[in-house]
Amino acid sequence: MTGRMIAGALMLAGCAAAPAEPGIPEQGAGRCNAAPALGLVGSRRSEAVGAEAMRRSGATTLRWIGPDAIITQDLRSDRINIDLDAGGRVTGLRCF
Repeated sequence: MTGRMIAGALMLAGCAAAPAEPGIPEQGAGRCNAAPALGLVGSRRSEAVGAEAMRRSGATTLRWIGPDAIITQDLRSDRINIDLDAGGRVTGLRCF
């Protein structure tokens, strides 16, 4: 193999997808599973917490739900809903 071929092979190997963590769906898989994200209960609302909930659940969309929020009941298998208390802490995570 020439040096160029080796370099190309190494570059392609670096692009290979890393194996998913056990129990965590592939990000953006389109089907939400809230169970892997339940460890975020008690966290304070933040962009990082939202992103982590999406990563862990496989959801492609996110909705924050405050204690007095009025929400639509449209069912979406790709959405993680994060319930918040009055202080902005996560009280639950659900997919719908």
